[in-house]
Amino acid sequence: MQIKEGIKNFLVGALVIALCAILAILLILLWPFIAVIGWFVIMLLFAALAILVLVVLVMIVGKSVRQSYKKR
Repeated sequence: MQIKEGIKNFLVGALVIALCAILAILLILLWPFIAVIGWFVIMLLFAALAILVLVVLVMIVGKSVRQSYKKR
């Protein structure tokens, strides 16, 4: 069972790293527009961070639900 948990943890970690890489690429691509439409880019970054936090919260809830069913 530890191998399955390790694989799941690896996949979740890879997903989070991929999301961070996508956010970094978006930041680099949108960097020239910050001077022109700075508030819009900042709002997009806040939206991206909110999505990332939402994904983390969903993973935490999923893990806690899985653990509660394991105890039964």
